[in-house]
Amino acid sequence: MNAPTNQEDLSLENKRAHWDKIIEDYLSSGLKQRAYARQHHLKHEHISYYYKQWKKRHTDSTTDINFIPVSGCPLPTHVASSSSHLELRLLGGLSISIPADFNEHVLMRLMSALRGVAC
Repeated sequence: MNAPTNQEDLSLENKRAHWDKIIEDYLSSGLKQRAYARQHHLKHEHISYYYKQWKKRHTDSTTDINFIPVSGCPLPTHVASSSSHLELRLLGGLSISIPADFNEHVLMRLMSALRGVAC
């Protein structure tokens, strides 16, 4: 999805809708902002700016973290944390490693998908 050649022609509402589509495509891509911008011939600064604007409109300001109740699944046996990532090691040899610069949207989609999976 490429930006239009003449963004000055876009009304504010159309511009917001246009960038919302780009940001949603970026979020579903799983790419880092710079990689997405390069792949779609966009400026990284634009992706960064419009992502922040999108996030402000789509984030519940009353809750910073949403916890998902987990029942019937093995509890973590070890939690390791460093400045680069967080790792949860579960019984049965399963582990989850979350990098420090994780894509919040992708993690939320993964967690949503896992809700429907029996352990």
